[in-house]
Amino acid sequence: MSFIITEKRISKGGNLQKCEAVRAGKPSCANPKRLRKNPKTGILPGMNPPTPNGSDLCIPCGMCCDGSLFAHAVLRPGEEPFAESLGLRVVPTGASQPAFLLPCPLFQGACSRYDQPRPSVCGGFRCKLLVKYEQNALEKEAGLEVIRRARAMQATLGSLALPPAQLPLGLAEAKKQVHNLANVEARRAHLGFITLTAQYQMFLRKHFLWAPRKTQAKELPSMGENDTPAKE
Repeated sequence: MSFIITEKRISKGGNLQKCEAVRAGKPSCANPKRLRKNPKTGILPGMNPPTPNGSDLCIPCGMCCDGSLFAHAVLRPGEEPFAESLGLRVVPTGASQPAFLLPCPLFQGACSRYDQPRPSVCGGFRCKLLVKYEQNALEKEAGLEVIRRARAMQATLGSLALPPAQLPLGLAEAKKQVHNLANVEARRAHLGFITLTAQYQMFLRKHFLWAPRKTQAKELPSMGENDTPAKE
């Protein structure tokens, strides 16, 4: 988008008194000395920064697809036949909502249907990290670093998990294993796993997960973190 810079000079000394940056026919006061790009964003004053491409974080992350964050993803009513046609395992949940189990079989290091039709929740869900990035409140490299830290914690947690454990170890499975350590001796023997599970959950809640039963916007699909799939 182009700017037209006009200068007005006073007669005495010919000094620059005022400039106007004209955008879309609407002038705004701007000092020419300050009309420089922000060194971090590359954006001129008065211009809205472009909306970041969420795929910059989604594609290298995939934690909402591979079971790391959730045990299942909630479907909208009527999406069951479509989900099943994709090979997804559809189950009812305790909230009487249809869902498909995670990890998603279409996730193979990255989503194999990212640019193709898929269930609404796949493209509609926004974790905390993605929302901050899309709102220009987080730089790309900072977001990728959060993902790397989460994956590193997850790998360590997986090495401490009780066999058999599916890797990458999901939060739901880690919490289930902690719950199954019923006696004091077992808990003492696996204290490192219990401690790291708590730290991992806190990290995910800080950077990825919304409060239970809530999303950042009502119109966005929920992954159904606290709904347990009904037994078949």
